[in-house]
Amino acid sequence: MGLWYYGWYMKQQYVKTTVEIDPDLLYQAKLKALQQGKSFKDIVHETMIRYIREPERKVKFKKIPRIGGYHLGSFKTKLRRTDIYDYI
Repeated sequence: MGLWYYGWYMKQQYVKTTVEIDPDLLYQAKLKALQQGKSFKDIVHETMIRYIREPERKVKFKKIPRIGGYHLGSFKTKLRRTDIYDYI
């Protein structure tokens, strides 16, 4: 999407494209645009800008506790069964 100057006014150029969309999703998007008093083009434009500018979400993993091994028939750590189930 480029910007160009024409005289004293700045105009925004748009590009036409074809996109395949689920009919139910298209219906819901057009309905929401109508309820907000916007055009479908405006809704798609705003959504794409939000998608592009949104930082990538990183998946946060829970740190799994180390489970101690056996030492002369007993655990090295004081780990209970409920602690293990909390992290699974």
